[in-house]
Amino acid sequence: MAVITNEMIRCTYDVGIRVYRGDLTRQDGKAEVHQRTNMHPGSAGDYINALGCMLDGRVYKRTISLFATEYFLERIGQDYGREQQQKAAQAVCAHVQYYRTVNGYLAGADKLAKRYL
Repeated sequence: MAVITNEMIRCTYDVGIRVYRGDLTRQDGKAEVHQRTNMHPGSAGDYINALGCMLDGRVYKRTISLFATEYFLERIGQDYGREQQQKAAQAVCAHVQYYRTVNGYLAGADKLAKRYL
C-alpha cells in the first residue's frame, strides 16, 4: 500500500474544492490529483469525497488520515469561516460514530473534531 503524503493531501484539498464548486468533475479531479502527485485515483476520490461531505456537514464512510482531517478543517476555516468549519467538524464526528459501528473507535479524529466544534 502506497503512503499518502502531505503533498498529496494538500493537492487533494485544492482540487477537491474545485470539484465541490463544480469547476471540475470528480473523475477529472481524481485524474488531476493522480497526475500531479501520483496518488492512486481511488484514494484521491475518497479524499475528494470526504472533503465534499465535510463541506456539506454529511457523514463520510471512508477514513482519511488524521493529518488530512486536520488540514481540511483548518483550510475550511480559513477559506469559508468558523461556521463552515464547525459544520465540517460535525461531519467528522458523524464519521467517527459511523466508523465505531463497523470497525472501531477513531479517538484521534474524535478529539480533533471536538476541538473545532
